[in-house]
Amino acid sequence: MVTLTDILHPTRLKILEILGEGSQALATIARGLDLSKPEISRHLTRMRELNLVEKKDKVHQLTNLGEVILNLTSPIEFVIHNYDYFMNHKIDLPTSLIRDIDSLMNSELMSGTGYLMSKMDEFRSNITNEVKMMIDQPFPGTSVYIEKALLIVPSYAKSENLNLEILQEYCKYFEIRTLPIVNLTLGILDRKYGFLLFPDRIIGKIDYNHAFTVGDEMGLDFLSRIWDYFWEKAKLRVKSSEQV
Repeated sequence: MVTLTDILHPTRLKILEILGEGSQALATIARGLDLSKPEISRHLTRMRELNLVEKKDKVHQLTNLGEVILNLTSPIEFVIHNYDYFMNHKIDLPTSLIRDIDSLMNSELMSGTGYLMSKMDEFRSNITNEVKMMIDQPFPGTSVYIEKALLIVPSYAKSENLNLEILQEYCKYFEIRTLPIVNLTLGILDRKYGFLLFPDRIIGKIDYNHAFTVGDEMGLDFLSRIWDYFWEKAKLRVKSSEQV
């Protein structure tokens, strides 16, 4: 019987991931994980007992069950691998979104402010139609013409700081919503690119040294769900203020 304890061992998750790329010899797996051959052999023996892997011609490969388990555990492996990152950032999201955080598993967690900013510039230079942006500071404007811009900004960002003239010059249509606290930085560009930054746990401000950059459908759908959550929240705030 396969138990969670059998599967969720970090080394076995890594072995599943390695074998998911193709058959490998024990020595190759050991080098890839920087572990001793006896230790890897012990894990492989148990995984063969569980029918997760099989050995043919001195190489190991996934069984059908192993492939199914790999698909099921890939999100778990992603969360384990990024555990420290998520623990060190206060993620102000509803439970329904937090439990789907593994939707970012095909995205890249980038480090380094300079590298991150260059990636943002690369994304921005390819914008042609629509930008959805959620930021914790006044909108800096853009020199790229786009058809549509939807912005969520903190309530403290005064309209004169939003570079409205620049927006009117470079955007055919734009709309702004405000919230008391925007503790995420998020961008969705033409439904092709996206990025997501979380606030630092200690200082509470956005950590601009790390960000998930997204370019796959699953990740972009997840960013869109986050966007919709805060956009609706901001719309309700606008309606509430209009009724007062």
